[in-house]
Formats: sequence, structure tokens, C-alpha cells
Amino acid sequence: MLDLLLRLYRGAYETPLGDFDDLALSMIGMAVPFCAAVWLVGAIDRGTLRLLRAHLYGLMPDALRSFITPNPQLSRALIVAAADAGRAYRLRVPDMGCHEGHPVALQLADGSALENQLLIADIGAPPEPASWLSLYRTRGQAQFDERDSRTASLVLPHLAQAFVLNRAVHSLEGAAPRRNAAGERSLIRADGTVLHCGARLGAMIRAEIPGWDGSALPESFLSAMRRGRLVQESETRIDVSQVGDTLVLTVKRITPAERLSPRELAVARLFGAGASYKEIARRVALAPATVRNVVQNAYRKLGVNNKAQLARLMVESD
Repeated sequence: MLDLLLRLYRGAYETPLGDFDDLALSMIGMAVPFCAAVWLVGAIDRGTLRLLRAHLYGLMPDALRSFITPNPQLSRALIVAAADAGRAYRLRVPDMGCHEGHPVALQLADGSALENQLLIADIGAPPEPASWLSLYRTRGQAQFDERDSRTASLVLPHLAQAFVLNRAVHSLEGAAPRRNAAGERSLIRADGTVLHCGARLGAMIRAEIPGWDGSALPESFLSAMRRGRLVQESETRIDVSQVGDTLVLTVKRITPAERLSPRELAVARLFGAGASYKEIARRVALAPATVRNVVQNAYRKLGVNNKAQLARLMVESD
């Protein structure tokens, strides 16, 4: 698995624009065999799905119509997967249904003989795009199993980040990689050797250790990682997981909602939406004076000083 992740990142740096998508999916196929795949990038705004990009692998180009044509069944499946990002759903293609004469299920199930689908999402906070990966097997192939689900769950976030790196490295405009609220990942061996370092982790380390050469994680960081402790700043934290003898460090932006207690968040959302202290007090069973104190605490934690700023942050957290 580690070798697959390293090859994904290496491919992102070495593969020209337009070639990385197929290369990356062929790499994934070595770990989770499939006969066809669809890689979608899009956004969910207030429950509405808007697709920004669709890449087909092992399917005829006319199958793209199945994904760009509005379809309630497909949209629901993608939204459900996004709501539980990181979980792989094992589905049957014929169960996807049809809509307005454009038979998504029939085109894929009959036209391409596809039967089983493995669907997983990697989603960040707005305005960052989400990624969905659908892997397909035909009627004659074995169904996806729990091992396939675990592998896909591990790989997709790295696939999404490698895609961003590929676009940044090979863009004619030389654009820097976009910030990913879902997390920027780095791979570190147990002895501290850096296999892949995300830009934000590198910036965090160099802020404390100017001149860091990037070859090995400093001992102060490595000790914290070994203990599984979160390294947390005012707006950033590092989550730690392990794959074999390798640490996977995920640098995440702390959202406004995560900086507040559940009570503070509930009050802040109501206040930002225009409710008065008395209205909020009645709805959350607190005294108006207590509500005022909770709002002030939320202001302090979020670094804002008026209702308009608070409202904006609450919208970003939804």
C-alpha cells in the first residue's frame, strides 16, 4: 500500500497534464482490481450537487452522458457518500434507476455489463471541491469486499491530493496547490525519514526550525507523532494515523465549528442567523445574560467582533 501511495505522488510530479488521471487509476487497479472507473470532482451547495469534472476509465466516451445528465438517484448516492466521506459504499449498478429517458443504470449495466460498484468520497469544506471515485466490476467478477473498501478509503484522499499537485506542478500558469480543507497529507517512516511532505507541514516545521532540509522529521515533531498526539495551532492541526511502519500525517485547517463547544456553536449559529438574546435563551434553555456571555466567548475564540463576521464564519462551517 505504501508503495502505491508513493507512486501516486511520484507520478503527480513526473506525469504531464492530461496523462496523470489514467496513470493514477491504473495504479489503483493493482490494489483494487476493477474493469471500469469514474472519477468525479464537484461541489455540494445546500444539498445541490454540481459536477465540475468527470474522468472515465475503461468506459466508452458516450457513457459520460450518464453522469452529466441530471439524475436524482445518482445525485443522492453522491451526496450520501459525501456526508460520510471516507466510507466506501458497495452498490449494485442496476439499482441506480433511470431518469427522463437517460437510463444511467441500463447504459452501464447492459451497455458495459457492469454489475457492482464501489463508491467513496473525499470532501473538504466549501469552497473546496469534493472528489468521488466509483470503481466497477462486471457480472462475472467477484463482488467488492471489505478489504477493497478499506484500500479505497485509504487511497482516495491521496489520489485527490496527488491530482492537485499534478495540476500545480505542470500548470502553464505555475499556480500553487490549492488549500484542501479535508487535509494535506504527508508520509513519514517510523524513523522520521520523509517520504512525502505536504507544503503546509513543511511550512509549519520551517517556522520553528529555519533551514530545515526536508529529509527527516525533526525529533520534537517525531516524538509527538509517535505518541499519536495532535499538534495544534490556532488554525491548523495534525492528525496522525499509521500504515504499517509509516505515519500518515494529515494537516487540517481547523474550521470555526471545531473551535467552539457544542453549546457555543448552537448559540453562535442562532445569533449569526439573526436571533435575539431572548429568542436564543428560550430555544436553548439559558438565561439571556448567559447567552450574551456565550456569544462573547465565541467572538473571542473565533477572532471576530461583530455579528456579520460571525454569520460569515457560521456559513463557512455548514
